[in-house]
Amino acid sequence: MEKCTLFLICIYFLLPLKSFSIYVQDSTNTKHEFSVSYDISSLNHINLNYARKMSQKNWLKFGVNFSGSYASNEPIIQTIYPTSNLNIGTTLLIGLERHKTIKSNFEFISGLNIRLNADFVFSKVENPLFPVSRQNTTTSYLSYGLGATFGIYYKVSENFSIGSSINPLLLYAKNSIEPYNTNSFNIYLTDMSIICLRYKL
Repeated sequence: MEKCTLFLICIYFLLPLKSFSIYVQDSTNTKHEFSVSYDISSLNHINLNYARKMSQKNWLKFGVNFSGSYASNEPIIQTIYPTSNLNIGTTLLIGLERHKTIKSNFEFISGLNIRLNADFVFSKVENPLFPVSRQNTTTSYLSYGLGATFGIYYKVSENFSIGSSINPLLLYAKNSIEPYNTNSFNIYLTDMSIICLRYKL
């Protein structure tokens, strides 16, 4: 009888603890992450990313980058002709990230990705001495290669964090600059996302 009573007492106290542990585990079992960031090089670059949790620390990441700018020049000197430039670009990437908690409210994120970049520049020079076909030119830049990310983030809450990251790149570029086509390898070590907001659910 005493053994039976002791067993029931243990069950009485252990069941609530088990239920509480399941609740904590489920409340932190996030599987999706959405993020948006701005590059320090130019605020006209916005990065949108989605990540899917693959294991406790590893995430599969998909991203797209949009950029655009427009500039025109209306000279006050008659010997200089008006010019304008429209820049449009996009980047697609897929990669893996590793999330590691370094303190209770800080997280270190590192990862590798492969990416494809496409940029277009539409230029116009209103010079009557040029033929019409030369007054409007289009320059395209196509590049692909590897990227990396290393960032520190502060957890504002269980689901929301804010931080910055440095994103070195190794890209092979094929540029079409009329009337030439050029190929090059480029290394970028100072590309940085100054503000990055992440939300997990």
